[in-house]
Amino acid sequence: MAGIKPKHHHSDRDRIFTPEYVAKECIKKIPASVEDSWCDCCLGEGVFYNNFPTDNKSWYEIDKGRDFLTSSEKYDWIVTNIPFSKPKEFIAKMSENCNKGFGILCLANSMTATRLKQLEKMGLYLNSITILYIKDWGFGYRTDFYVFTKQEVDNLKVIVSERTKYKTLPNGNSANAEEHNISLKVPQQVAPPKFEPTVQTSLNNNIPRLHPNFKFHSKSEVQP
Repeated sequence: MAGIKPKHHHSDRDRIFTPEYVAKECIKKIPASVEDSWCDCCLGEGVFYNNFPTDNKSWYEIDKGRDFLTSSEKYDWIVTNIPFSKPKEFIAKMSENCNKGFGILCLANSMTATRLKQLEKMGLYLNSITILYIKDWGFGYRTDFYVFTKQEVDNLKVIVSERTKYKTLPNGNSANAEEHNISLKVPQQVAPPKFEPTVQTSLNNNIPRLHPNFKFHSKSEVQP
């Protein structure tokens, strides 16, 4: 019916604010030192900023006239819940403006394998993942809190496998065609030979004979 909004409707999904208890749990995941500087680049209601464990902190909020995406200031740690419509811009800027790392709360599908590998090339490695399902937001999308640091950890790896051609072996297993030197060419199908029936004829009267033992009889030879 007209005028009825769907259950999970949000008029502005860039202004879905993080519950404070979630922000506190996310902040615990940051491996910061006491003297480190912190930044909340999307202040919102301030639940991250107000719970940073230091007074050496700063914030940005475009609604308050401070746009992080145009800033060149650097901080040891940048931690926030980013606008869901701009993952590419904020991931790039946070990685550029951090000295030690950053923590980002975003939709799970925003942190693609390609972006993870790009961050590795920039010297930022995945340190931890916290999987979240925030019912207060009223939609069913999974959100994660990712922590990236400039020190690689052994227990978290990002592996992106290239497309490879596979062939099923006689034992039912799949094998890499290049590794096992398997030809993937499909053999040409050979058409079955055409059947052409041979008709034997009598030399005397050209009447077909259906069997080699069949003998043609004229009327005069037929017994009454």
